Amino acid sequence: RGPLTAIDHDAVVIGPGPGRPEISPLTMKLANGTQIPTLGICLGHQALGLVDGMELVPSPFGPVHGMPTTIIADGTGLLAKGVHSMTRYNSLILAGNPNDFQVSATDETGTLPMEIHSGNTYGDQFHPESNGSERGMKRLADFLQRVDNC
Repeated sequence: RGPLTAIDHDAVVIGPGPGRPEISPLTMKLANGTQIPTLGICLGHQALGLVDGMELVPSPFGPVHGMPTTIIADGTGLLAKGVHSMTRYNSLILAGNPNDFQVSATDETGTLPMEIHSGNTYGDQFHPESNGSERGMKRLADFLQRVDNC
């Protein structure tokens, strides 16, 4: 119970999964308190947002499954400033204002958070590991590079 304070790893990736993050106690525990660099992908991103006070709601634009979509980043997170094409698989989306996290990338409408970050913790609504994500593996490498620099 409570935040995890001792994890014997250099970093944590909270991976994607079916359903809602609340159905996985371990996902929520990891989202609620690692003191090491963390990357949440899709469901992991949603868990991070929930822990930070955001809501998880059905996407107002409907589900997106296996489709590369336009992501616009401001450059303050891991994504470089500019327009990216990343593959998404989601029907739920974070909504509301985060407490500690910053939204650093959105969808092309500018309304759906696609990347959040706070300190050395990052969340991606998209799947960088997907074959359809432009330079997605570089995204993962950039996260690991930051881990090495911590």
